[in-house]
Amino acid sequence: MKKTLAVLAFLLLVQSVLACTTPILRNEFNVPINYYGGGYFIVNGTKYPSEIKMLDYNLTVQNIGSTKLTFTLTPVSSLSNYIYGGTYEIGALQTKNITLPVYIDGSSKEGQIYVSGYCSDSFSIPDGYMNVKIYGRGNTPVQYCGNNDLSCGVYPNCQDIRNMDGCYEGFYRDYYCASNSVQYSQSCISTCCIQHAGSDGYCSNNNCIDPTSTCTNECSFT
Repeated sequence: MKKTLAVLAFLLLVQSVLACTTPILRNEFNVPINYYGGGYFIVNGTKYPSEIKMLDYNLTVQNIGSTKLTFTLTPVSSLSNYIYGGTYEIGALQTKNITLPVYIDGSSKEGQIYVSGYCSDSFSIPDGYMNVKIYGRGNTPVQYCGNNDLSCGVYPNCQDIRNMDGCYEGFYRDYYCASNSVQYSQSCISTCCIQHAGSDGYCSNNNCIDPTSTCTNECSFT
């Protein structure tokens, strides 16, 4: 009996740990980046054709947790306008690619990208950071947007994000500009949840729940 209880306790512990966990980030060579131990990823602009000035750098993100994860990548000021982050969502037990625009035709740059986030069960992941080195070609100085709500994003496609706040799939999103990256925070509020799930919709643990749903796998809008 004691052995059985110990096994059950262990399984419950594993389940709670995996419910919300940090995402695994991999570089272009599919190598994991340790963002709790000062891991690096390097972008060498000299190896790309001269006509490419803004490079789309691909990161692979894996969520091994059992809840949806929302996470944000924020470059420090020394990398501002040379690499862009954003806010991303990834479903439970999913793997996806995200693209970071990197300016490679200007000066070489070095700094950090901070990683933060939270799961749909309201638990936050520990903040971390990745070290970044950009080997630029030293040609054209970077042009950039205004780094504010009126002008945010990757030049010349600057966005006015002042009217983007609102309800999205049961959640209220508050958009903001950080290091010229469009980012947002979100939370479940009653009006947005009812709009998405119907008059019986309600918020529970920051999830929008539809009690009349007939789904068989995942009945919350997460």
